[in-house]
Amino acid sequence: MFGEIFQQLNVHFGNDSSQSKNNLHQIYIYSTHDEWLAQFLSAMKVYNNIPPSFGATVMLEVYQHSPNDEPYFKGFYLNATETQHAYPLQFPDCTEPCTLSKFHQSIKDLIIEDPEKLLKHECYIDIKKCL
Repeated sequence: MFGEIFQQLNVHFGNDSSQSKNNLHQIYIYSTHDEWLAQFLSAMKVYNNIPPSFGATVMLEVYQHSPNDEPYFKGFYLNATETQHAYPLQFPDCTEPCTLSKFHQSIKDLIIEDPEKLLKHECYIDIKKCL
């Protein structure tokens, strides 16, 4: 389910600076198809309507040091593996500096809290019957 990636980002980036500072992982890597990458970019309101090429990459980074001592978030898009230049993503719902609290606020409507309930409501499917 697509909204689950936003739930994972919410967890991995932490909801506040103390969570983020205590995170032992330095990197998370997700792999997906071009169609899902386009959906992700569209959900973040930065999709340029050009289908991602094979090997296109979105990089999301959290920086610990900022003037207000709150971690902040940056995104970059590498649209082809043949280039070395990643384009900065300017998220309209999270103006710079995009602090983690602003980032979490900007994706809160994209998080699926109960995937089973969503499937049952939208698709009329009881997922437990299919397992």
